[in-house]
Amino acid sequence: MNYSQELVKELQLKAIQVRANILEMIPPGKVGHLGGSSSIADVMAALYFHTMKVNKDDPKDPSRDRLIMSKGHAVLVQYACLAELGYFDRSELGKVKTFEGILQGHPDMDKTPGIEAVTGSLGQGLSVSLGVALGLALDKSESRVYTILGDGELAEGTGVGGRDGSLGVQGEQPYRIRGLERRAGDQHDRRDLPDREPGGEVEGVRLECH
Repeated sequence: MNYSQELVKELQLKAIQVRANILEMIPPGKVGHLGGSSSIADVMAALYFHTMKVNKDDPKDPSRDRLIMSKGHAVLVQYACLAELGYFDRSELGKVKTFEGILQGHPDMDKTPGIEAVTGSLGQGLSVSLGVALGLALDKSESRVYTILGDGELAEGTGVGGRDGSLGVQGEQPYRIRGLERRAGDQHDRRDLPDREPGGEVEGVRLECH
């Protein structure tokens, strides 16, 4: 797919601002996952400011796309994007990991608008995302679910189980996952998973390691 140079430049500038927001949340003397958050800034900028359907005025809009930050320790990059979109006041960036703020060290869907799942236990995000995607499919929703995973958690048992074992549901209307793509560095392995009985599909599940 071809993208205009204007769009590419716009998203590059957004990614720069996202990284600046991350630095604002980790001032000198404060601890945070700078590398893990900053490394995914370009992908997150493309998702939030171009690809995904989002609604800052109604964070629970049923037609929204969902993003599950499985590597929850890198949630600062998600906060940075949500702040740019106007989900909450930018002053919250200066209150990360405090009792007074709504932005904690790991995603909290009860406290932070725009967060879809409580994550941080490595390897669980993919299974959560598959469950959300299957639920949306059962509701005949056109919303998409995106999942950000770290490289290390792909070796976790729950991550492997989510990839290889939780790819269908039992019942009268089983679903199948198509187009699972796993990327790690410059290597990628694309596979079409075994088909199940007709009844529905969840398409385009993509794993990104950063």
